[in-house]
Amino acid sequence: MRARTERRKVGGDSRSSNYATFTIVEADLEAPTAESMIFSVKSSDGGLAEFGENIPTETTVVDDEFVVLGEPSDTLASEILTARTRDALRAAEDDSVSIGAAEEHMADHMPDMSDSIVGGLFKGKFEDEFSKQFGGTPTTVAMNTKGRLGDPDELDRRAEAVAAVADAFEDARGA
Repeated sequence: MRARTERRKVGGDSRSSNYATFTIVEADLEAPTAESMIFSVKSSDGGLAEFGENIPTETTVVDDEFVVLGEPSDTLASEILTARTRDALRAAEDDSVSIGAAEEHMADHMPDMSDSIVGGLFKGKFEDEFSKQFGGTPTTVAMNTKGRLGDPDELDRRAEAVAAVADAFEDARGA
């Protein structure tokens, strides 16, 4: 388990740029995974708390409280959403936990919008946002939070959410 901060470009044009600090909490998986998904407490409109329901990719509402972005089986989703995982995700205050290379999965499953300039720009914007917000690699479980987390309790809550999801995923896949 590790936590770090990273400055990322979040906007601007050729004459100016805007950067933001992100706090990344990560846990290593025992082995790489081809699975990629994002777990979150459901927002009031039924989607992921960060993006709402405007994400043009597969979102599965697991129950009245949790949503998964990606394509896990119902069994895998329920095995990952243990009591510990649910409590930890609630405590993480609207942040999501990603398993694997979640942004690659999301980009691969977005509708093809390359037939127009606006569609291409729209898709590029979503891909940038996914990358900034979720990151991840095939060997990690991660939470990306915009801003620097100075409160040790807040950092501990996010670390527990990442650890809970990582442990439940490893248990579910029999690692």
